[in-house]
Amino acid sequence: MKNSILILLLCVTTVVMAQDKAAIEAALKTFDDATDVNGMSLAVAEMKAVSDKNPDDWHSAYWTSFFYSQTGRLTQSAAAYYDSAQIYFDRASAANTKPRSTEASDFHALQYLIYNLQSVTFYQRGDIPGGQKVDAQANQQLNQAMKLNEDNPRVYLLLGTDLVSTGLRVKSNGWILAGKTFLEKAKGLYASKAPASSIAPSWGSGWINFWMSRAKVD
Repeated sequence: MKNSILILLLCVTTVVMAQDKAAIEAALKTFDDATDVNGMSLAVAEMKAVSDKNPDDWHSAYWTSFFYSQTGRLTQSAAAYYDSAQIYFDRASAANTKPRSTEASDFHALQYLIYNLQSVTFYQRGDIPGGQKVDAQANQQLNQAMKLNEDNPRVYLLLGTDLVSTGLRVKSNGWILAGKTFLEKAKGLYASKAPASSIAPSWGSGWINFWMSRAKVD
């Protein structure tokens, strides 16, 4: 009798996990297909629903965090979206208690992204010390991401986009060219390193062409 119950519970668990994975994949598709903030907001809601239903699942919380970070950039309430990104990031971190080094690297990369976006809100409201403090925290995260996985394409993507962006702002060809080198490195790694699964961290590859197009020197 006990064996029958255990088998039944295992079957139910397997079905639930498959359903959750399918729901995550569907939300990812919604985000990928989105053409405006409304479509992105729909993806946020879909992924958030999966995470709220299964708070112990780190994949859905991780993606909810990422979706919030990107959608916030296109809203008038960016700071609130970034706060939500941090909340779901913390949930994902708590759920993934023993991450592989590649997973841990992607966690640090996402935390860097969130901090980087949050620092902008500090500067925009004139809080220079606050922005500098968050920038320092962001850099620590990116360094740790690199240490844990030197082949993480998202690390080179983030380095490249920041260098190109800074180079364009201060009109420095050197910074732009350095950023372009990192973007090319990221592009090669995206092409050669497949995600661990259909729901594993895989964001960023679609940014490369945009930033490469901007990485032009005088």
